[in-house]
Amino acid sequence: MENYFPHTLEGLPTSFAVNLITSTFDGELWIDVYLRNKGPRPTSRIVFPSYDAYRVINESYRLAMLDCDNIKPKENQVYTALNSRWLNWLEKESYETQDIEMLHHYLFLEPEYTIEVISYDKPTVNLFTDCRET
Repeated sequence: MENYFPHTLEGLPTSFAVNLITSTFDGELWIDVYLRNKGPRPTSRIVFPSYDAYRVINESYRLAMLDCDNIKPKENQVYTALNSRWLNWLEKESYETQDIEMLHHYLFLEPEYTIEVISYDKPTVNLFTDCRET
């Protein structure tokens, strides 16, 4: 059974929206962060230095996950998963050649979709100042 736990990322505002996923040529994954109801400009970026997989799923396909006791979308938007079915699937698909024990499964919840990232690296949050990263 999957277990989900709220996860805090230093530098994220308490109420935000995530959008615009960018996979860079050198293997980074960026997720832009917006303040809710504050306009179209991103305020910060969640950066994964590397990633093994990511997916964006319409929330209607994750209803069983949203029924989990630990998931409270109105209170928390970032979660980590233990005993992840997706990680277990990746392990089987790789013929168990990958060390999934060291991988992290992150979930970012939005009203209409979830963004999920699997990475060995923990993400950082880069703040924007005048549309430039700091």
